[in-house]
Amino acid sequence: MCQRRVVGSVAIAVGLMFVSSCSRDYQSSYGPLKLENQTPLPDITGVVGTPVRHDGMEFDLLSIRPFDQSPKAVPRLALVIRTDNYGRQWSRNPEVTLHCDESTDTGDWFQGSTWESKGLVPTGEVREGQLLLGFARKHDAPGYNVASCTNARIVATMAGVDLPQVVNYPVDDLVIRQAIRQPRGPELPLPPAAP
Repeated sequence: MCQRRVVGSVAIAVGLMFVSSCSRDYQSSYGPLKLENQTPLPDITGVVGTPVRHDGMEFDLLSIRPFDQSPKAVPRLALVIRTDNYGRQWSRNPEVTLHCDESTDTGDWFQGSTWESKGLVPTGEVREGQLLLGFARKHDAPGYNVASCTNARIVATMAGVDLPQVVNYPVDDLVIRQAIRQPRGPELPLPPAAP
């Protein structure tokens, strides 16, 4: 009789551990948990070419350069990004956005991008590619984009099980000036569908 109670107690304990680990896996792969009364992690300033690790994901912004303007004359930047999911569960690429002081909105991504912001990355896999980001839309006239981008910064928000980590990458003013002067480029294709 005593053996049955011990075996039953062990089975219940193992079952609870399994359920709690599944719950953690499910929630972390769909973004950070919403935990009340937690102090957010402080934003950090990233350095281009220096990887940042957070909760099983390594993010590396390898380069930032001006790119052709869109066919509708939106200035764009081309980012080369590499992510490595070294964790034990599927995770999402960080959300990567362009911020300018001229607008509270962020810049949109454009066709021709080969790296997907917030795309799923299986355990042990690496994603590397180009992300094309345009200048933000004007807050008071959303049909138009801002003509300049003061205090430009690339913001990468890395999801986590508990709290996200925000990494800010300042963009050199020269890169912004060059993006504004680029000629209009052709319409680019969408990237191929993921296998």
